[in-house]
Amino acid sequence: MPEASAILDVTALPPPPAAVGEERTCHVVFVEFMTKVAWFEELAESGERLLVRFRQELEYFRSPRNPKESDVISQIVKSNCTGRMRSYLEAGCRLHCQNISNTNQLDSCEDGL
Repeated sequence: MPEASAILDVTALPPPPAAVGEERTCHVVFVEFMTKVAWFEELAESGERLLVRFRQELEYFRSPRNPKESDVISQIVKSNCTGRMRSYLEAGCRLHCQNISNTNQLDSCEDGL
């Protein structure tokens, strides 16, 4: 078995010049790949934020209006009935400026997606 020990004692030779170039190419490809993975993860996070915001704004329009049939609400309306209160109730207990703002935010979320 002297031949086996001679084989084990052989030190590793340095890689040929072509292998060094291939190693650099592999490193460049790996760095580009990892950069694209990081970019994709950032896009996914930003898309998730936009979808959450879009859902919130959409739920504002889907939310049920304040119940007018409730005895407590009807007493409050009767005791504080003004023109402004009446128009607020007719609008479904929503302010026009909030509707415009939410519509604009929905549009910006949709553009972002």
